[in-house]
Amino acid sequence: MMLDREIGYNRRLMARPYTVSILDAALQQAVASHKAGQLAAAEKAYRTVIGIEPAHAGANHNLGILMMQAGRIGEGVALFGRALAANDREAL
Repeated sequence: MMLDREIGYNRRLMARPYTVSILDAALQQAVASHKAGQLAAAEKAYRTVIGIEPAHAGANHNLGILMMQAGRIGEGVALFGRALAANDREAL
């Protein structure tokens, strides 16, 4: 089942080869903004990644952390659930 998920993910990426670099750049920007305490900018960048790839485990996880920090616990828990559903093989 995990292999099927990986194959499906890879096929989606091959269909949209530009996506990986856009996702990487947006995620790097989100993390940098988050670390700098620019939470609104970080949230926007994480949501950009999720908008392109809804099952992006890292973006869902990091946005979950940001939501918890902002006191938006319910949203954070939901995002952690999405991150885990997207990648249950490794700790995030």
